[in-house]
Amino acid sequence: MAKEAKELVGFRLSSDLLNRVDSVAEDQGISRTEVLVRCIRLGIEDEERTNATMRNPLLAPMLDFILQPSVARKIAEFVGEKYNEGRFASMLHVKNNAKKSKGMKPKEA
Repeated sequence: MAKEAKELVGFRLSSDLLNRVDSVAEDQGISRTEVLVRCIRLGIEDEERTNATMRNPLLAPMLDFILQPSVARKIAEFVGEKYNEGRFASMLHVKNNAKKSKGMKPKEA
């Protein structure tokens, strides 16, 4: 069986996060790279599901409301999470791109 071609990717991590990765790798007896690949695979699947949800036209009116910064902040506060402006901006970007591809005018948050 032929090996899958892989590309070298470099990025920076905080020392705290890298220590966590190393701890998981040591506990499981696998390499740091394997831990990172597993995490990326799980994370990308979650991001793809999020993008698909954001593109769902049945959810558009609700998402227009939820993605308003004032509403998103209150929701985050309600569920005990810190509001992540970048995360909500990314979700709004996906939703607006879906509207553009369908010829709809995106709403500003």
